[in-house]
Amino acid sequence: MMKILLIISLFLVQTSAPLFAQEKPAPAFKMVEFHMALLKRGPQWTDKKTPERAEILAQHLAYVISLLESGKTVIGGPLTDDGEIRGLYVLRAKSAGEAREWADADPAVKAGHFSVEMHPWWSEEVMKKAASPVKRLPPTLASFRAEQNGLRRRLLKPRNYKRRTSRTSIDWQKPRS
Repeated sequence: MMKILLIISLFLVQTSAPLFAQEKPAPAFKMVEFHMALLKRGPQWTDKKTPERAEILAQHLAYVISLLESGKTVIGGPLTDDGEIRGLYVLRAKSAGEAREWADADPAVKAGHFSVEMHPWWSEEVMKKAASPVKRLPPTLASFRAEQNGLRRRLLKPRNYKRRTSRTSIDWQKPRS
């Protein structure tokens, strides 16, 4: 009887060993520290459309695109409400000091058009450098907004509707039958 129990127990141990070997541990989540740069209205901020402001914004956009293409920034862009914060970018840097240097090197920050407020931000390792090229933005924010508005009008226009424009909005009316 003892031999039979020993044989059965050895058989069970041997057949169950591959089942335990196939179990995979749960994936470990890797948290990474990013640095969020909030671009606020600076001491030289102005809403006036001047050639100097247009040049500063063009240099700023070129700088942000270079950060995105190099992988130093994982996401960035303007905030289009009329608040104190005008834009942001999330930087992948080895230290807060390095991230601050990159943010301070922005031509719009150097010119005083924007000021930078830095915040550490922890996230799961999901933000990687884009494999495809960064979509180029138009040279000025005004043309970017105009491009957005034109696209929005084309996308929202129902079929067989006529455009009716008022001073405050664009509406689409169904034609009378």
